[in-house]
Amino acid sequence: MSAMDKLSARERLAHALKLQFQLPPDRPTDNELDAILQDVDDFRVRHGRKATEHEWAKIVHRHVRFEGHWRYDGLDFQDLNALFAIIQMQAQGMKR
Repeated sequence: MSAMDKLSARERLAHALKLQFQLPPDRPTDNELDAILQDVDDFRVRHGRKATEHEWAKIVHRHVRFEGHWRYDGLDFQDLNALFAIIQMQAQGMKR
């Protein structure tokens, strides 16, 4: 079992966001992730569809402000929507 397999869906999503949107190593914070999850869910309800990569980027960068550049490799954007779907199914247990 790999280290990624041992992470919760929430932790995997935070890691995927970091890779996909080149966030600093210690981001997103729990509060930033909560805000991102809420906005993505609001988007889905308001528009009746999943957010696109561009829409995810706008939401993420609205809540995670930073300077500099970080580069990571190896994530398919479809992973974000799959992880978000898992999080939606587990939403009650993830609210802080």
